[in-house]
Amino acid sequence: MWRGAAAGLHGVGRPWRDGDVGVIVAGMSVDDLRTAAALASHLPMLVVPTADPPATLAVLEGVLGSLPQAELAADCEIWAELPGLTAETWLAVREALPSGSRLVPGDAPGRRAAVDLGMLVDEVVSHDPVDLVHRVDVEEGLSAWPQLIPGLPDPPVLALEAELAEALGRGFASDRGSGTVQPVLCPHTGRFGVVLAWTEPPDLPVLAEALAPVVRARAAHPDLRLDPAMELDRRMGLSLLMWVVAPAVPVLPADLPCGPGVWPSVEALPALVDALGDSVRTLEIQVVPESAHDEAALAAAAYFEEHLPEASPGVPRWVGEVFSPTWTVELAEGAPSLHVLAALGEHAAIASIRVLPADPAGLDLPFEVLDPGGLATDQGWALRMRNGLSGRDLLPRVEPRAFDARDDAVEAALYAGLGDAPGASWLPAERLVRPVQDPAGTAGFELCLDAREALDPRALSQSLAALLAVPLDDVGPVVWFGRRGSEIVVQRWRASPSASEPPQSFDT
Repeated sequence: MWRGAAAGLHGVGRPWRDGDVGVIVAGMSVDDLRTAAALASHLPMLVVPTADPPATLAVLEGVLGSLPQAELAADCEIWAELPGLTAETWLAVREALPSGSRLVPGDAPGRRAAVDLGMLVDEVVSHDPVDLVHRVDVEEGLSAWPQLIPGLPDPPVLALEAELAEALGRGFASDRGSGTVQPVLCPHTGRFGVVLAWTEPPDLPVLAEALAPVVRARAAHPDLRLDPAMELDRRMGLSLLMWVVAPAVPVLPADLPCGPGVWPSVEALPALVDALGDSVRTLEIQVVPESAHDEAALAAAAYFEEHLPEASPGVPRWVGEVFSPTWTVELAEGAPSLHVLAALGEHAAIASIRVLPADPAGLDLPFEVLDPGGLATDQGWALRMRNGLSGRDLLPRVEPRAFDARDDAVEAALYAGLGDAPGASWLPAERLVRPVQDPAGTAGFELCLDAREALDPRALSQSLAALLAVPLDDVGPVVWFGRRGSEIVVQRWRASPSASEPPQSFDT
């Protein structure tokens, strides 16, 4: 499917109406507002204080069902991600939860790992109920600021803008002038917000105190309410990101579903792993439970101990909406005997098994701070990997190169293989293929997907599977995809790096 390049651009001019959130309560308090912000994020984290973790966990599971994702934090709190939790379910169970239970917006596992490893720190200035949070990349010494797409203000935003100018003065600005805000959308979380920017930064405690009455006054606002937790960027002057309590819109899927069985198949895996060369250091084996996480995890652990002892327990992940245990295998230790996965994939407790390349060579980051996902087929992998430090997609670094005769042949094969394939639309500009090379000179090409249609997991899976299935000579088994600016970029490379070639470098 093809579409003109202009179709890949879309704005943020959506009216932000609280009626969409499903968490409206007349006379909403600030505590209700915090809960609403967590629910609207679509990744709420339940935080429960505890003096007796096993007893508290038993109470929680009696109310919410099995919680294999529960973690004990600092021996005094239980944390449990509850993706997809609705306001109706929360209202139905909150009174049965232990005293002090609360919801907060959750973070991706890679970011939590970056915090645990001391690579990210939060500097917080508070004035009840406002928290001004400055997230700092410790190694770089710079603000860790989310990627944001600008939009146009609607009447509720203009009304907020006037209230902020009255409360703070007109020292803040946007491209529209003094005393104006910039509406934004985070393309990775789907959250809306507005940004205020100062060239001469105000005193933060004074700013927090001035914002507090605005947040309180808008706690039950009919059009637009504000999350009391706000983010700071101090790289150039000061920017303040105020999140709007509104439903997160669909975004590029963090991961793609996989069907039953082993993906890629055990018949295809040896050749695919061999074709990886030295481009990755690790394979991650994701075991998706049929229903009970613990039953699948125990079955896999016993099986790996006997049949694949080189596999080490990894970080459990959400594969789609299923919390799944993982194991890792180091490729430096030689080609693993992955044919043994066939029997494990038939276990009644296991719905499917997916093997993904992980820990790319050339990336100087702990694997724990990466969030890998994507698609596995017998033709190769489409990988999306997010950096927990920056919250952005990792893509091999590219520079343009001139078209050559081989690009013409590749483009002809892609038109033949993709033209009638289902899925999201590919966007040709002057040409369908954008020739690129990495800094080491390895040649490849980029394609772009329609940035609206790629938000549908089924359409995205179909498009990526179709690209992997196009017969091309001398290409690696990995397709990289992710968001770069306003584009959904898909990359394929002509050859995998070998031991004699420098590994790919990445835009982080």
